[in-house]
Amino acid sequence: ATHSMVSMSSIATRSSQAPPGRLASFMGSIVWEGMISLVIVLNTIAVGIEAHQEATKSLSPWLLHVLVVCEHVFTALFLTEFILHLAAFGWRSLNPSTPQGRWNLLDAFLAIVCGVLVAWILPLIAWIFKYDSNTGIFRMITLLRTVRLVRLVRIFRKLPTFREAWLLLRGLSDSARTLFWTVVVILLVTYSFTVFGLSTIVVELVSQLEMYIELGAKEDIDRLTGLLEVCDGMDKLMFTLVQVLCQDSFTQIVRDATRYVQWAWVYFYAYIAIACLVLMNLVTAIIVENAMDASRNDQDQRIQEKQAQSKREMREIREFCAHLDSSGTGMLSWEDFQESFMDPVMRGKWMLIDARRSDCEDPFRLLDDDGAGKVNIAEFCHNLRNFQGVAQARDVLQVQRTL
Repeated sequence: ATHSMVSMSSIATRSSQAPPGRLASFMGSIVWEGMISLVIVLNTIAVGIEAHQEATKSLSPWLLHVLVVCEHVFTALFLTEFILHLAAFGWRSLNPSTPQGRWNLLDAFLAIVCGVLVAWILPLIAWIFKYDSNTGIFRMITLLRTVRLVRLVRIFRKLPTFREAWLLLRGLSDSARTLFWTVVVILLVTYSFTVFGLSTIVVELVSQLEMYIELGAKEDIDRLTGLLEVCDGMDKLMFTLVQVLCQDSFTQIVRDATRYVQWAWVYFYAYIAIACLVLMNLVTAIIVENAMDASRNDQDQRIQEKQAQSKREMREIREFCAHLDSSGTGMLSWEDFQESFMDPVMRGKWMLIDARRSDCEDPFRLLDDDGAGKVNIAEFCHNLRNFQGVAQARDVLQVQRTL
């Protein structure tokens, strides 16, 4: 009974892990994702041009007609993609309980609501009931299609060419909590400096302005008035400190404040040291560390690196086999095999594929069934890679040759 239960469970496991169909395999491939990503980028450009037209009214009529046609084409393409997705993966792929299901559900929302509803259904209803569907709320829904740019992350994750871009995006995602608390800490630091600055520097500036007004010093009155315009009040001084934080043309403010309050430079220097130099550099270091940790722990990235390494090894072994088959017969004799380790050029080829002489003699003897001292080069090179660093592969090949 136990054996039958194990058999049934193994059968169920194999059935649940059945290979996907051809349509599902194609839709999960890099080619399909690249095609859809190109359509998404073009659609986003078209949405940007439409937004430019809404603001400037400067496009020619023929270009407006092109944009209308493009909008219908993009809507049809995204709807087709959604239908194919359902045909390949079924409704279960829209299950919001999984991360992939939530992404698929977002794609479906953008295709149906921001595409079909806005581009086809609402204009049709407007035409029937004679009302304007080109209002602000519907235009805002249309602009949500730019969210589809997030799908480009899939390409960045799958292609090693975009590894650096993927690291940046992954680092940004993993550092969202750090960025949030950075904003909170900067707000607290800026608020504290604002309260201190209002109680000391700004109060002194106001008193000096009153004094210079009594003296009638026009130059000092104008300078102090301009200075108080950017720091007289909680909101104004906080904005000025943010300007200091961004290193945005604040030196004249510091010079003018120091002219009337001699120690004001210490105030601004302390804020720059804490908020700009220490805090921002510390945040940068934390974000970089999070990005590197995410890269090291990224299972998908490790799989891609393993696949790339496997492809490189196979390419090197194929090139090596071509050098072994210098005569073009497709066979390798025991004498040529031994001499290849004596030749400096071939010895370098052996080292390139990380193969030792002791590792290569066993597969040669096992493949030499008839004892003629010759083996097929293609078969030898194919089994050579399996022998590298795997002791059990030698036993497997021996059993196969015995059977």
